[in-house]
Amino acid sequence: MIFDPQQHDAWLIYVIVAVGYTVFLIGWCYIKSNAPIFSKRNSRSIQMVILAHLVCVAILMELTWLVIYVYPSLPDWLTGEEFSGRDSNRSVFSFLVFFGLAAFGLIERRWIYVEVESETDDSDSEPEDNPS
Repeated sequence: MIFDPQQHDAWLIYVIVAVGYTVFLIGWCYIKSNAPIFSKRNSRSIQMVILAHLVCVAILMELTWLVIYVYPSLPDWLTGEEFSGRDSNRSVFSFLVFFGLAAFGLIERRWIYVEVESETDDSDSEPEDNPS
C-alpha cells in the first residue's frame, strides 16, 4: 500500500476505528464499575495506561490495514457477497471482526487495569493462638 496524499478519505477509516475503539474501551471500563482505569484502585499509573492504550491502538491500526488489504481476496461465503440480495448486510467476516475487536478490548482491559492489593487483607497471615 502506497501513501497517496490525494486520497482524502483513505485515513478516515483509521480515525473512526481508533476513536471508536477508544470510546468503546473507556466506556466499557466505566460501565463495569468494578474496574475504573483512572482511579486509585488501579496499580498502573495514568501514563502507563495511556501508553498501553496507544500501543494497542497502533496494533489495531495495523490489523485494520490488514483487514482492508485482505478483504478483496476472501471468498464470497466469508464476506457475504453472495447474499447481496438480502436486506441484511451481515457476513461471517463482519462477525469475526466484531468478536475479534471485543476480544482485543478484553485483553487490553486486563492489561491496563491491575487492582491494587489491599494492605488490610489479613487472610494470608496465620491465625493467632489464644490459649484459654
